[in-house]
Amino acid sequence: MLLRFVCIMCLSFLIADNVHGKIVFSSDRHESSIYVMNSDGSDITRLTHDGGLEIYPTWSPDGRQIAYERARRGWDIWVMNVDGSNQRNITSDEAIDFREAPWDFTPSWHPDGDRIAFRRFLKDVEETHIYVININDDHIKKLIENAGNPHFSPDGTRIAFQSHNGQIYVANADGTNPWRLSNEKDLELGGWSPDSKQILYSQPKGQPDPFIVTVDPVFDGNQGFLQRKIRMPIRFADPTFGADGKSILFSGHSGGKRWHIYRLYLENERFIQLTFGEFVDYTPQEWKSPLSISPRGKVPSLWGKMKEK
Repeated sequence: MLLRFVCIMCLSFLIADNVHGKIVFSSDRHESSIYVMNSDGSDITRLTHDGGLEIYPTWSPDGRQIAYERARRGWDIWVMNVDGSNQRNITSDEAIDFREAPWDFTPSWHPDGDRIAFRRFLKDVEETHIYVININDDHIKKLIENAGNPHFSPDGTRIAFQSHNGQIYVANADGTNPWRLSNEKDLELGGWSPDSKQILYSQPKGQPDPFIVTVDPVFDGNQGFLQRKIRMPIRFADPTFGADGKSILFSGHSGGKRWHIYRLYLENERFIQLTFGEFVDYTPQEWKSPLSISPRGKVPSLWGKMKEK
């Protein structure tokens, strides 16, 4: 009986500790820094305090580290622990003049956790390519030419990216056998669903209506199968799948200079606002452990409205 009670209590503590997943995002609350919060928007914590520009954070597969872009004598990819400690530059270049060094952006972890893909801009030749760095030995190699914004699929078999003309492509994880998924203009790639079955991309500046698209990247000639097209009634940026695969996180324009983090539920296209205040919050990404439970506290409502549970 005592053993059963102890087991129940241990399980309850484990579940309670995982009630909320975590969302990492960038914000101008203090210059441009990296923050983390619970999946319901509570407990916002600042992770970086070094000034300058620190943006585009992304979780490691195990949720223990965060990669991000940082401007410090050029742009480089940095990695830190989930509590903000042990910040380190993993793509620093030893050029005598930092203006001659390449600029590195948009990190994406491979699900094995041992390497990161990123976009590198070579200023001297005005070219952009996708590279991969092994974080154990810092070895860097070129993966895909004339492309950027890489996103490894969660199952590790594919990589999505944007070509030099802005179109969305999918290739094998080693960069071979690329095929095109899109035809629209002014697109932004948002990444994969957690089950690796869909890709999200958007046209934030679309006219007359901006939209978000989810696509099944099954090869079909030169296209994927369109799953859903969501018309967005407000200005938005940086959409990405939530960790449950049933929602989309994005940065929405709230008037003036304010941009806040929102969650859009795919089931009914209703949303909740997660961050507030006179700030610019952007590039959200969510991570949850396998035992995480979907957050509650606010009930999704119609666009432009908010309802407390």
